[in-house]
Amino acid sequence: MEPVPSGWISISPRRSLSLSLTTLAGIDARKREPVVVKVDSSQFSQWIDTVDAAAVEAWVYDSIAGWSIIPFQVDEMSNEPVSVLGFITEESPSRECESEPSGSLPPNTIGPCEVIYELTGEGPPAGVLSKNDEMVFLAGYAGSCISPTNWVPGQQGEFADYRYRILVADQENAEMGCVYLYRRTGGTSSTISDLIDYHPTGDGVPANCRPVGTDACGAIISGALDIDGDAVIDSPAYQLDFYGNWTIDKWMIGETCQGQPCPSQDMIDLFKYRIESPGETERNWDLQDPDGGQCTNFRGYIDGPVRVVRDVQGSASGGTTRKIEFAYPGEFARRVYLRVHPVQGPIYTYPDLLEQNVNTSLSAKIFKAGYTGS
Repeated sequence: MEPVPSGWISISPRRSLSLSLTTLAGIDARKREPVVVKVDSSQFSQWIDTVDAAAVEAWVYDSIAGWSIIPFQVDEMSNEPVSVLGFITEESPSRECESEPSGSLPPNTIGPCEVIYELTGEGPPAGVLSKNDEMVFLAGYAGSCISPTNWVPGQQGEFADYRYRILVADQENAEMGCVYLYRRTGGTSSTISDLIDYHPTGDGVPANCRPVGTDACGAIISGALDIDGDAVIDSPAYQLDFYGNWTIDKWMIGETCQGQPCPSQDMIDLFKYRIESPGETERNWDLQDPDGGQCTNFRGYIDGPVRVVRDVQGSASGGTTRKIEFAYPGEFARRVYLRVHPVQGPIYTYPDLLEQNVNTSLSAKIFKAGYTGS
């Protein structure tokens, strides 16, 4: 059959007939990598704007074990870009933009605009599946791709008569697998253990910033994970602790301490990542000003079975700068929308290197690269 691109989605009526499919075994080489599927009307026409996001479940098939439910989550997002001028709080809600961003740039006339996450904390998604929502699972959970007549077992009326198939393709390693999305209409869903957790109070030192009393620090904790059940750890345990909104002050790999003395090496003592602007004198990205001046606002978080999302708005002299952090088992990433006053460039981001261990005259220029301008 024709090669199928990664993320290909098809709809399967329950009683449809089709030709037999070649069985695809799943993803092994890149099993711990996350798969994020953006919802749009062309792919999910039967469900979009009608189906509760919390009713969607992800199932996989194995020729020996049969059907099983897998860790999966839906993260809701705003349907349209909203203005992020000023702090987004319950007292001062975000405003819809008058027009959508043009390309990758926000409109110049109405200020910064973004599609933002609905920050539900530990709770399930509260709305219907709609455009821009993100479906998340790990690639290694993808199972065999089977005939449309092979249906997850269940009582009559437990699942809707249509399902979606997501085909995950690792073309580099010639591996493919399938995940099947079902809409639960009755019965009780199986319990799914969280692969990762967010502890909002972390080490108990919340940032004192707007809004007053927000627990802006926290800890991300992920246990050791064996994705395919072969008794081999695919992703080691780790813990990230935050001080304030922007700064990571503890990074444990191999075990989690959960606030207790931990015998493992704190990696933050071995590796640091810096932001530098030689022409600027402000040093504190987590500027705290309880008198109402410029400071950071911890908007909230999503703590789902597969990933944690942290949303922070504001930094020193950049009230509309925003940081979105994504934590998965085995992976941590952040996206920063840097919006500040004109700066006397350059701005660098780079790993910090121990001079006694590297030839900085050769290596520093490789890592210390950034933006030059105003």
